[in-house]
Amino acid sequence: MQYNRPARNVQGVLMSSTMDMTDITKAFTEASDALGEGELVKDADFTLFESVGALEIMDPKMDSGFLQPGETLYDNFNVSAPLTAEQVVWVMDELFCYEMAWHKGYALLETLYTSVHLDNLLHQELSRARKARKATKSNKSAKDVSIDDVCFRAECETDQAGTEPTQIMLIHLVLRAYCLGLLKCCDLTIRIITSQMYHEEEDFVSQTFNRDLLSEHDTQEIYGFIQSAYRWLGSTGASSIPDKVRAALKDRLFIRQDFLGALEATIPDSNAWRPNRFGAWRDLQRFASDVGSQQQIGQPVLAAFSEKIQRRFSSNTPPRPIFKLTYREAHRDFDHMLESIGEACQLYELPKTSDCALSLLRYVWAFADKSPATLPRAIMQTVLFTEGQVCGRLDFPFERLLRIDLRELVLAGHPLISKSTIDAETSSDPGFRLRQLLDDFIKAAYEPYFKMYEALCQNRCRIRRRLTHIIGEFDSLQDEAKLIDRKVHTITTPESSQGRWPETDSNYPLHSWVSHHKHAMTQWVLQLGFEHDIYEPDELGIMYSVLSQVQAAQLDSNLRIGHFAKLRYTSVPDVDSYERVICGISCELNTVLGREFAVTSSLTGLLKTLYGFLDSLGTLSASSRRYGSAQRRFELRMKALQGCTSETFDFDTLNNGLRPDRGLVDDNFQNWNAVIESTLKELQEVHENISDQPVFRSSKEQWKKQDQLLLETVRQISERFRFLREACKDAGITMIGEGSLKGKVDVIIPPPGTHRIHDWWVVPEVIFTRAVNDVQDHKHSS
Repeated sequence: MQYNRPARNVQGVLMSSTMDMTDITKAFTEASDALGEGELVKDADFTLFESVGALEIMDPKMDSGFLQPGETLYDNFNVSAPLTAEQVVWVMDELFCYEMAWHKGYALLETLYTSVHLDNLLHQELSRARKARKATKSNKSAKDVSIDDVCFRAECETDQAGTEPTQIMLIHLVLRAYCLGLLKCCDLTIRIITSQMYHEEEDFVSQTFNRDLLSEHDTQEIYGFIQSAYRWLGSTGASSIPDKVRAALKDRLFIRQDFLGALEATIPDSNAWRPNRFGAWRDLQRFASDVGSQQQIGQPVLAAFSEKIQRRFSSNTPPRPIFKLTYREAHRDFDHMLESIGEACQLYELPKTSDCALSLLRYVWAFADKSPATLPRAIMQTVLFTEGQVCGRLDFPFERLLRIDLRELVLAGHPLISKSTIDAETSSDPGFRLRQLLDDFIKAAYEPYFKMYEALCQNRCRIRRRLTHIIGEFDSLQDEAKLIDRKVHTITTPESSQGRWPETDSNYPLHSWVSHHKHAMTQWVLQLGFEHDIYEPDELGIMYSVLSQVQAAQLDSNLRIGHFAKLRYTSVPDVDSYERVICGISCELNTVLGREFAVTSSLTGLLKTLYGFLDSLGTLSASSRRYGSAQRRFELRMKALQGCTSETFDFDTLNNGLRPDRGLVDDNFQNWNAVIESTLKELQEVHENISDQPVFRSSKEQWKKQDQLLLETVRQISERFRFLREACKDAGITMIGEGSLKGKVDVIIPPPGTHRIHDWWVVPEVIFTRAVNDVQDHKHSS
């Protein structure tokens, strides 16, 4: 195929010394700013071919293979050259910083692979692996894998006759041991993360670029090598090293040794894997935090790291910019990672946590709320799901957790789990048919229930996205649950007629259980939207209206479940029976949940009212949208949920109900203050009773903190209402909808993070316009 392109006389233009260069950046920027939204200016003759041809060859910024005059592809740094003890400490610290950057999701090419020492070790291992493969193909006996074969080898060995033995040991024993331990830690980390659900390139980059990270070497062999280096530092051979520097070297080797051992114990298929071995993570956290607070004493060796190395790796991606954390940042992230891993492993020491399904779910939510790194999330999945067992308990398969959840919430005292149903053996027995129906529901609910826990072990954005899909699966399950409930009700009707079972109990428990979790996940999806700041300021009011509607449905469902739980509790004749006990637990649980739902519903209603009132005062200005409308955008926001819930979210209905009813401003403020006082009182009661409830057994401290944040949020909302009341009084506004504060009051939506008390509850900042102008003038003057 031939391309007919117009001929252009460009000969001599590029090399002309009389070329008149003009900077068009400002003109280009102004012209692009003048374009409206959706407009595009394109030259028909400027095709993809020309755009690619415009990339300059031999430009260091664009041409990754370009070498400056006199520059070589390989670095001249000699890995066997002697280093002082302070320099070895610096190299260790730099490697640690790059390792933490890798844990944050950056590739090995732009982090650890920039180390000349690691590159040398990996090159030796690659050469050994190639020789082993050749020996295998020729049926020759390959040499046994030994860690002694992985050592520093320079291209040209220098004369070390005048080098002190201490410096030689620092390189070939101490630094080498640290590097070997680091590479093995990376290998184990990749094995742990890739064994669980994660998202490549988004959470973590597991690609090793055709380098083997000592996967064929036994961990204990490397562990022993690190111990040998540690012992040498304590011997007379290292006596010439200053005590402070020697202690720093030993601390870093000790952390590497413990990190390696903890990772080895975490791999499910490892012989070292034991639930009680997870205590090593907490010990490591305490020691690492002490080391991180120490003053840096290393001396830089900048030549030990080079960005040239990544040019030699097999990769389908262009060279990437080098990324490195500071020493303090790296230790801060390491402490946070160890803290998160410790919380995941704590489930092994809380055996009663898994006996309360909702308590476990709240614990996992509290864990996810801290946005842990990928490795802690993978370890949490290992704890929860290894071999289908919850918290490593051999007698506790995940199916049992699902059955406990059903029993706690809706089935306590129900014939589906009665002793007669469990003991039924003949197919003619009604209990046998009830047990079959429950087993059918368990099989159908197992996968979406499992996915719900699995979703909470992903990053925050993925949690929201995956929950949206899981809601659809629960919606399909709800129809099946209703059919099973009808069959159960038909079977149990004869018993109800005899007075053993209340005739009014036609609540469809399985359907109610699915509805409970579906409403909970819908709320999480909406609230994570506030956390991720995906809603525009003028959308916040209507989105809180949607959340309020879902919470109202959740509260109605809870009241219905609690009503029938109390009926079953009072229908049990033996007050000392086990059936009566579990019915009491279910009643207590639903009561606690009902109070929580009522409080959060009141808080959502207050925010909805606040944004509606601000809108009625004309202070919430909508951003200009050339293509689209508020209704279309709302439909797009709710598209993922419209077909997955029984609720219908009508834009006109929600938007019309957003603004407060017309009336006196003072009367409305009195009503709102009454709601605020009631919400504060209910929140205080919930906060004080947290420690006494089994649902908070494993995460009471986290939930106490959450409730304290909610208390502060309600108080902040109260302050906003008081400010608006005074602003209306100053502006002479006495009736709702008959005045405006536009131009007098500005509304600022705080971004997520430290600017909000709680990311799920967005309380706007309301200040006078002149205060905004003063702040802007101060910024310009400074």
